[in-house]
Amino acid sequence: MPAKQGSLTVLVALAALLAGPLASADPRSASATPYDGHWWLLLTMEEKSGYLNGDADCNRYELAGKPRYSKSAAEQAEYITNFYRNTPGKRSVAVFDIVRMADEQPPLSKEPGGGDTWTERHGYWDGQWWREGSPADRLGFVEGYVACYARAKNATADFRRQPGDYAKLISQWYRLNEETADIDPARETDKIADVLFRFADRASGPR
Repeated sequence: MPAKQGSLTVLVALAALLAGPLASADPRSASATPYDGHWWLLLTMEEKSGYLNGDADCNRYELAGKPRYSKSAAEQAEYITNFYRNTPGKRSVAVFDIVRMADEQPPLSKEPGGGDTWTERHGYWDGQWWREGSPADRLGFVEGYVACYARAKNATADFRRQPGDYAKLISQWYRLNEETADIDPARETDKIADVLFRFADRASGPR
């Protein structure tokens, strides 16, 4: 009997060990990244700028968000960085929420007028934007978009891969030449978000 009890204990322990990884978040998943202040403070300025562009695209066209004030990505990034540096106890707060706080603050300087006005869905975030950005810009865009899309109540897709994997797939779809920054002219006007969703997984269930 003691031998059987010992074997049973070993089997239970082994089952718990095997069950552990299954219960945890998929480490490949974009949603497994915290996207909080600890993460933000490690980014380059280019990745921060890309993140804010992806966030803005998703917030406007997926969440119907309407910022109170319009700011440049640089001014938004400065606000977010200062917030996390000055309030280290708040670094676990999601970047998404701090961006919304930045949206409520008036800009430090007046935005120049005369810019293009976009009425079509996803605005100017298309192949032209993608090819002109650096690899860090592109990675940041995907990070910002998927972090925002995780807030969508009626999400139809999940993003279970690493953001870098999606950025690579998007570049391949545009047929981007990294050395010349040329892309397929026939795909240049296609929106980045629409291309991203080509590689998404179906949502696992209602949110």
